[in-house]
Amino acid sequence: MGNRFSVTGKAVNKSFIGRDKIIKEFKKLYFKNSQKNRSIVAFKKIGKSSFVFELFKDIPKDILYIYEDLSLWNKYIDLWKSIFRKVASYLNENSLMTEYLEEKLSVINTKADDWEFVVFSVEKIFESLAEEEIKTIIVLDNFDNAIDLFEQQPGYWMLFRSIFSESRYNVSGITISRRSLPYIEKGVLKGSTLSGIFEQKILEDFDDDDMKKYYQVFENMKITLDDKQRKEIEYYCGRFPYLLSIMGQEICELAEDNENIDIKNVFENKKNLFDKYYKDINKYFENEEEYEDEKYNLKKPNYFEEHKSEFGEQKETKKYGFSIPQTEAEWKELITEPEGTNIECKSSLQYDMNHKKLNPVLRQEVIKSVSAFLNTDGGKLFIGVEDEKRIILGIENDYTLLAKKDRNVDSFELILRDILSDACGTAVIANNVLIKFPVIDGKEICAVIVRPSSTEVFTKDPKNEKIFYIRSGNSTRKLDVSEVTNYINSHFKK
Repeated sequence: MGNRFSVTGKAVNKSFIGRDKIIKEFKKLYFKNSQKNRSIVAFKKIGKSSFVFELFKDIPKDILYIYEDLSLWNKYIDLWKSIFRKVASYLNENSLMTEYLEEKLSVINTKADDWEFVVFSVEKIFESLAEEEIKTIIVLDNFDNAIDLFEQQPGYWMLFRSIFSESRYNVSGITISRRSLPYIEKGVLKGSTLSGIFEQKILEDFDDDDMKKYYQVFENMKITLDDKQRKEIEYYCGRFPYLLSIMGQEICELAEDNENIDIKNVFENKKNLFDKYYKDINKYFENEEEYEDEKYNLKKPNYFEEHKSEFGEQKETKKYGFSIPQTEAEWKELITEPEGTNIECKSSLQYDMNHKKLNPVLRQEVIKSVSAFLNTDGGKLFIGVEDEKRIILGIENDYTLLAKKDRNVDSFELILRDILSDACGTAVIANNVLIKFPVIDGKEICAVIVRPSSTEVFTKDPKNEKIFYIRSGNSTRKLDVSEVTNYINSHFKK
């Protein structure tokens, strides 16, 4: 059946969904002979780069299309050299290279940063292309990086302005960024600016037509979603392409395996990815004045609206009872506190340090600690830290047990949450456990912050038997059946 949804990287070809109206609008603008400049501004992971790739995937041969990602370059002149290489490639492929242009393109091989030579070459190259009736389109992605790449040099900005604005060059431009051009250019130019010649287009979350295209994907794959399931999808995802893609990918996998499609369960399984995105949404809406130039009109998911108090740093502090460390020094100070009722360390999640291999039994030690914290007064469990001497080991050994593509914090957190949820219950872990990945002494560790549960938590062991753990001093203790009732009655007051 295949999975059409892309979560990592750009959504291209069959993975690209929706945006029909804006693509039609932009094709009219850019595939004609007149010069047009647009600044595409969009919130994080809305699909701005994917949109441009889709727009120019079938470009007419008489148009020279150049795409540059500014995040890849450390020097401004190297950016121009990359543009020149793409000009040379186009000319050679279409048998349009002349001795004159070849001479001007020799700037590619210039080792010295000869600014005057670069400016002269830029002007002559694009003048010559225009004389040959070749229209050029230059896309500058991740344009937020221009703040550093252009080094606040007015000349660097003015060269692009000149190329994009003067008809003798016949060059159209597109910038792609999260922030508006006025914000990016702030403090650099007081006169002529790029924002003065670029019309801003804000790319927002999906509209009604885009949502129809989204659901059409499932219909084409013979996956039936009823009205209730569609409402649940939009409750959790809103109309954010990134969240809809996560949901869509999981739904397709369930359908392939002929499993029941439970939207709430899909959300719970991917909750850490949703939470991270919700935190970005929350940062934006808490700092709207900083984004006043953009004026994103985002339709917030209902789930976010009803739970937004969970996504702010101050709320985290209130929720977990202490300020979450922000610096390496603060984390190190917390880790070196004496192990007691609220602190515990484990060398790994499931990597056996002695036998150098996977040992599932080790997971149970982590489960016991978290369960005990839930049933007592909360606490902090550090994975990747040796217990007695508090030596920072990191979680690299645990990473080696994962496929190469999964050796990252997102995959680690998913595995850890799955382990804890299976043993203690999805809801109790989602509501009471915060997972962070601080870097200490150059090594990434996992910090599991646990707040006390409001109700008793029984833990399932590998034999599926229910066990009740508490913290007693600096150790985890299993209560006998005769002790559990008394503890629950005294600790969890109704």
